[in-house]
Amino acid sequence: SCGFFAVFGVVFHKKETETCIRTAGDRLCFGMVTGDIELFGIAHSDQQELLLTKLFDLKVHYPAESETDLRFGSLNIKAEIWSLVFSPCSTKIATCSEDQTVKITSLETQKTVSTFQDHTLAVTCLSWVLCSGLSLLISCSDDNAVVIRETTTSVKLRTLPLPLEVIGFCTLTYLGVLTPPAESATTSISLTEENVTEIFEECSKKITVVCGSENGYLILRDMVEGGVLYNERVHQGSIEGLACLGDRVVTCSSDCCVQIHQVLWDH
Repeated sequence: SCGFFAVFGVVFHKKETETCIRTAGDRLCFGMVTGDIELFGIAHSDQQELLLTKLFDLKVHYPAESETDLRFGSLNIKAEIWSLVFSPCSTKIATCSEDQTVKITSLETQKTVSTFQDHTLAVTCLSWVLCSGLSLLISCSDDNAVVIRETTTSVKLRTLPLPLEVIGFCTLTYLGVLTPPAESATTSISLTEENVTEIFEECSKKITVVCGSENGYLILRDMVEGGVLYNERVHQGSIEGLACLGDRVVTCSSDCCVQIHQVLWDH
């Protein structure tokens, strides 16, 4: 993605910087250090040049009013957006922030439609996937927990704390979701708070959450039992990016290396 966006420049009129970027179809969204999101439409000119049209600039996350918790720096000063992701249907954006919350914003109304306060420290990364008819929003945090919510019903399905002995004091920085080879299309399901948990029991057998840590560890989490399937230090620096592509996990790090890992399924 970074190579693609180097084709053109985006000038922000604020003095604050962007922290993350995502695309979905003809939409481009930046998360900002100020807690704002800036959404652009992408088009091509007759000369095949890329054209950006700013659609809106919206403050989603706000600095904390309390000054009692400054363990990670800027809670009462800024509310940096550390990650954002479009919904699978591209009608909403989920953001996570230094303010310890995850928020879902409607692109149509430009309003916050859901706020989740599942973590006790900054939320660092998000992934949003469909599985067995469920819309799953997965987050990780400086508190070293992974949380899974079903967004249609807002039901919290899993909270997976990471044992301290796995990576010590260092925190989770990025995550992704692995799924086994393509399954057949899922029929539409009417979701309720009562049946979501039951459906997730089957869905949890199909997905694996992959996390990267501040000290270079790659960690695979089992969604059925919540255990650690794999835990190895693969980088000598912090993992600064992670993507899941089929059965591959791609990581980049402050050690100036990019690695590609293959996951071999046993089912």
